[in-house]
Amino acid sequence: EREQVARLGDARARRHAETISNALAALRVAASALGTPGGAFMDCLIDAVRARGTVGEISDVLESVFGRHRSS
Repeated sequence: EREQVARLGDARARRHAETISNALAALRVAASALGTPGGAFMDCLIDAVRARGTVGEISDVLESVFGRHRSS
């Protein structure tokens, strides 16, 4: 677990903060507009991954738009 946390910290330190911030913001906008004509959700998702966004960061953005699934 410690090794994985260290790798994650290293990955975050090596990426460009403004690039990932912009990519996650664009993903939030695209997710909010999902289903509207001309939406670019997948493009924004791919951009967030290419910007080295973590699964947790991307998931947090999507959860903020769509909420968390709760099984009944």
